[in-house]
Amino acid sequence: NNVVRAYSKFLSDQVTASQASASQLDIYAAQIKQIDNMLADPTVGLSPVITSFFQGVAQVASSPSSIPARQSLLSTAESMVARFHSLDQQLSDLNSGVNSQIDSEVTTINSIAVQIGDINQRIAVAESSGVNQQANDLRDQRDQLLLDLNKHVRADIAIQSDGSYSVFIGNGQPLVVGENSYSLVSGVATNDSSRVAISLKAPNGTVTQIPESFLSGGALGGLLQFRSETLDEARNSLGRIAAGLASTFNTQHRLGQDLTGALGGDFFAMPAPVVSADSSNPSPTVQPGTVQATITDPAALTTSDYLLTAASNGYTLIRLADNTTVFSGGSLPITVDGMSISVSGAPASGSSFKIMPTRYAARDIGIAVTDPRG
Repeated sequence: NNVVRAYSKFLSDQVTASQASASQLDIYAAQIKQIDNMLADPTVGLSPVITSFFQGVAQVASSPSSIPARQSLLSTAESMVARFHSLDQQLSDLNSGVNSQIDSEVTTINSIAVQIGDINQRIAVAESSGVNQQANDLRDQRDQLLLDLNKHVRADIAIQSDGSYSVFIGNGQPLVVGENSYSLVSGVATNDSSRVAISLKAPNGTVTQIPESFLSGGALGGLLQFRSETLDEARNSLGRIAAGLASTFNTQHRLGQDLTGALGGDFFAMPAPVVSADSSNPSPTVQPGTVQATITDPAALTTSDYLLTAASNGYTLIRLADNTTVFSGGSLPITVDGMSISVSGAPASGSSFKIMPTRYAARDIGIAVTDPRG
């Protein structure tokens, strides 16, 4: 009378879920290996140049009047700063690579979604012809597409009464409903120009940004997890070392005298926190410089970025690494986690600012002393 597929939705769901997890871990492992190779290398990592720098400090301490020893110290300091810059650039390049891969994953996901929507329509047509026979080949193709989709992002399905699949990703965001497919859109994040954010575009053209934490599984989930849990923290950790070293060494350097008898100044050019205003802030547009942040206690710095939001009754500051509200009150300035945050002017209610205390510190550290006698 007919041919019936031997099919178990339970087993199929188990396979697709496992595929999503496996793909996520594979891409995460491949990405994190690059950071391990970069920072843990005993010859090209950060540790050797820091050791050389303090050996130079020891030589100057033992022979304070020696110009060659002082020049050697400046040379080792320049090598150390150059290594900070190089490692930061490599991490920045890695971030750019992740952005490109996210763009590629979005394109692939959209292509699969369109194919699933097309097969949904073909199945509906084939099975509405009055013949008591399922479109088994088409259903097999659709299941394979769903498995392929889970290699790129975790997707759940709901089987409709007409046999079509509704496919959902993230926290229930629709990707396919019947023959209609939504599409993912990748673009520059509104509060951080260095990273790609993902939005969902409905068939009617409405675009809604999807929180990064909602998307998991598959290569896309692995890339987002790697960026938020490892790459951001690695770059912030490297910056925290640079900021802490510069600030602490400068404090000690100011306590001494140079060869001319003048009191010491800063040895390192101190990197400052970076504040980025969200491009979607309400009118009037508030310039990024309206909110300022300075480092007050290097030992208290974390490896997190922060989100400052202005409201009619004050400000809220969230530490993004653990999503903890560390301040909620009426006015600024405030001091939290080793930094001081102040504001000039009055940002419009609803305005938000991303504060990155150490993200670019390894990039911005420099040498303030050029003369060995100083």
